[in-house]
Amino acid sequence: MEPEPLYQEDTQRIEEREAYIAAHPEESEHPVEPEEPTEVTVEVPGNPSCWRRTRNFVSGVVNSSVFETLITLCILFNTLAMALEHFEMDETFAKVLEYCNLVSDMYEAPAVNHKRGQ
Repeated sequence: MEPEPLYQEDTQRIEEREAYIAAHPEESEHPVEPEEPTEVTVEVPGNPSCWRRTRNFVSGVVNSSVFETLITLCILFNTLAMALEHFEMDETFAKVLEYCNLVSDMYEAPAVNHKRGQ
């Protein structure tokens, strides 16, 4: 199968583009890389701030297998609570399930947001 022939205006645009690129090599899409890599140094403070220590602690807790198991159990509990909803439930039972859903929303939302951000 042969490629389609180019129209006159397409051929003209391609020629103009190639002429422009030849006349302006500094505007090329592929910049020339330096011959030697440059060295970048960053000073890291020896004593982390209170925020960094808190962040490291929370990160350690959230990334632990115990926390993941706890969140999994909470999700299963929430699934069970949603499965118990049914038509013409007792008003007290409906309130209990509503509170269960509110509690599960409080612990699941931050965990899902944290895992999504990784």
